[in-house]
Amino acid sequence: MVLQAVLLSLQVIEPNKEHPSSLPRNMSARVSVCADIAQNIKDLGYRDDLGYHQLLYPNENDTRRLLSWLTNILPREAESSTESSTGASGMFV
Repeated sequence: MVLQAVLLSLQVIEPNKEHPSSLPRNMSARVSVCADIAQNIKDLGYRDDLGYHQLLYPNENDTRRLLSWLTNILPREAESSTESSTGASGMFV
């Protein structure tokens, strides 16, 4: 599920770039795909340690850090349309 969340986030962040929709069955191919995904995330500016193993074998701290970072760089298009419909503050009550 973590990898799926990462891939969905990457699709929103980079809609013009192809991202895998699932992992292959072969373990060496999985490692290769996850290494490519990790490199893509690092190319976007992620500064913490990230490799294929954090995506294949996630732990709570690394996952929280990665997903938090990804959500912070998501495009803010939805936020600006929400602000216009809910007022200047954009807060929901």
